Amino acid sequence: MALSETLSTVYLFVWESRITKELRLKMNYLE
Repeated sequence: MALSETLSTVYLFVWESRITKELRLKMNYLE
């Protein structure tokens, strides 16, 4: 259980940072 919880936490962290990077690229593109 602890291992899967850690993996899901890391996955969410990577996913959020990926979305943030894409949003920044879109904002720069719009400017």
